Amino acid sequence: MAMRFWGDDRAQALQVGAVLLFGFLIVGLAVYQVSVVPEENRQVEFDAYQDAASDMADLRGDVLTSATRDVTTTRSVKTGARYPPRVVFVNPPPATGSLGLGDSTTVTIENAHAINSEDTNTQEYWNGTAREFETKPARFTPSYSNFEGLPVVVTGESSFRDAGDNLVPVGGQTLLQGDRLQLIAIDGEMDANGLETQVTTEPISAAERTVVVEGEGDEDIVVEIAPGGDPDAWNETFGERLLDREDVVAVEARDETVAVTLDGDRAYRLRLGKVELRERGDVVSADEPGVAYVVAKSDENSTIAQGSSKQLRVEVRDAFNNPKSGVDVEFESDDGTLTPTETVSTEDGEASTTFEPSAGFTGEAEIVATVPDAGDGVDEKTFTVNVIDPEGGEDTGSGLNPNEPTRVALTGAETTQNTDWVDITLQNNGDNVRSVDFARVNFYYLDTPGRGGDGGRDMPETATFTDPEREPSLSVGGSFESLSEPIDLEANDETTLRLEFDESVEGGDFFILSVIYEDGESATYFVAPR
Repeated sequence: MAMRFWGDDRAQALQVGAVLLFGFLIVGLAVYQVSVVPEENRQVEFDAYQDAASDMADLRGDVLTSATRDVTTTRSVKTGARYPPRVVFVNPPPATGSLGLGDSTTVTIENAHAINSEDTNTQEYWNGTAREFETKPARFTPSYSNFEGLPVVVTGESSFRDAGDNLVPVGGQTLLQGDRLQLIAIDGEMDANGLETQVTTEPISAAERTVVVEGEGDEDIVVEIAPGGDPDAWNETFGERLLDREDVVAVEARDETVAVTLDGDRAYRLRLGKVELRERGDVVSADEPGVAYVVAKSDENSTIAQGSSKQLRVEVRDAFNNPKSGVDVEFESDDGTLTPTETVSTEDGEASTTFEPSAGFTGEAEIVATVPDAGDGVDEKTFTVNVIDPEGGEDTGSGLNPNEPTRVALTGAETTQNTDWVDITLQNNGDNVRSVDFARVNFYYLDTPGRGGDGGRDMPETATFTDPEREPSLSVGGSFESLSEPIDLEANDETTLRLEFDESVEGGDFFILSVIYEDGESATYFVAPR
């Protein structure tokens, strides 16, 4: 009987099992690649987007800091995402977003009038005429493989995530805070792509000056700003909050701007600035604002004596109300000599000259400072210097201790034992501030016999105002001296001045004090301290 052998299929089963396991592995890897890897990368992109949004918020802070504190900053903005390395699985290329500046938009301030306490040239420039400025939004646009992040926008007045017809604020608006009205213009040429962008923020016109403005008559102030996104969406997001303020009359979305109407009966502290955004290492491309007007930095009306001189100072300002350096300034007068007659404004925007009246000249001298580059702005500032002859006789022209209703009267003189000072109280009975420009001590009487014989005191030779502190010292019996700074006497109020002598003062002494005010009027006071 023949024997039969059955075939052994175990090897085939192992092969089939291996193939099936390999297939499961491939399927598992494929599933991981198409589901797990994208989800992990989505988290990487989300984290990168959060970092980028935080960087943009910091960039917004840089814009404000640069514009208001005159500092240059450089910041890194995480515009892309790099995925973690994988041995088996495949990552997409690193995500690279973009950061750049959008198109320029014109913003406008209309019906803003500088108040009367501002320099007359400031009032002439801010006279309600519409003042225009150009600005651009900074925009970060993400480009991830799996996560859909909204663009983040920074302007001079706000910052937000842009969903088109809906905006998500990153921070509050800075257009109107309390009574401060602030606009910051952004300029530059920036269009960066990559994983990270180094952004430099540099002030072009730092907001160093504040001009107080208000409406006029029934006119309200209208400020048109560039929203950086859809005007209607900005209005619904930020405008609604502005309308909660009592001083905001209306907020209206226009074609490319948002118009904010402010109550013209209120006063606002206007601050303007301009900054440039650029990639680190790029050269400055933003244009500096031109010269707008010139203001006085020293008294427009002052008094000096023949033979003395007066320094006159002006400040050149740009269209953002801020000091402008490197500007030609010319000085001219027919009533004396000026040194120099031509100069250039300093880093602080100032230019100065020294006026010395012609020999024998008395009366009002006129000095004109001109800024040729002001163009359509206000290019001249006029100073008036009243030149007097302090040696024109011993009579000061007022008699002793004037007491007419509108004059400055002596109401008190106090001292204490073993001191060298006298507190002199003057009452300004007029409705305007009076300023003491010149002073002299005509005479001093030492009451030594009244103290029981020789008290060992010497006659004072000099006296100096120490509260408020003024130079120079006054020689007893000497001529009028021009004070280093006028002493202001407030209208309808008393002012106490301390006059300190180089020797002790006691009750029973008396002296004669003569002064000349800013308009050339003089007065003489019999001072008997108690």
